[in-house]
Amino acid sequence: MKRCTLLGTTLSALALSLMALSTAAYSADTATAAVTASSAPVASSALFNYVEEGHEALPLTTMDAATAQQLAASFKYSQEPEVVAQDVAYALMQQKGAVVVDVREPHEYAAGHIPGAYNVPKDTVLSNADLAALKDKHIPIMVYCRSGGRAGDVLDALAEDGFSYVMSIGGVLTWPYGLTTEPTAKPFAEAAAEVKAVK
Repeated sequence: MKRCTLLGTTLSALALSLMALSTAAYSADTATAAVTASSAPVASSALFNYVEEGHEALPLTTMDAATAQQLAASFKYSQEPEVVAQDVAYALMQQKGAVVVDVREPHEYAAGHIPGAYNVPKDTVLSNADLAALKDKHIPIMVYCRSGGRAGDVLDALAEDGFSYVMSIGGVLTWPYGLTTEPTAKPFAEAAAEVKAVK
């Protein structure tokens, strides 16, 4: 009888220990999840790639200056609206080959955008004074959004409105060169003035 009581007490103690360990592990997982959730990018100059819940971010990619220069130099602008590969788009950005416009909503832009991009939400593109000033200057414009859908709509709208040299680079979902939460400091007109018009 004593042996049964002792065995029962031991098993109870073991069960309590296992429950305590399980609770501690759950708490640790919860704490880790909370840290991960609160580690979302906040106004930082560090680059990061877009990630959606349940998915992993793409690894950050870089491109050396010589490759960027070569890609940009071999690129031929078209007066037809076109979708360009993101490596080519990145190379053009490094060579000041286009004004870059994020057509997502302001809160999306604030959460992470391509460095140097200006936020002009899709529904305001055709009424935006900064963009209108580029219409007759043949300055290339690259647009993007989250996945490419809104950028495609804007691409068509700009072309129909008479803009030349408009390109879509898809969306931040597949952009591997990093995003920032830092607002673009340079005024739009100044950035546009640094881009060579296509002749």
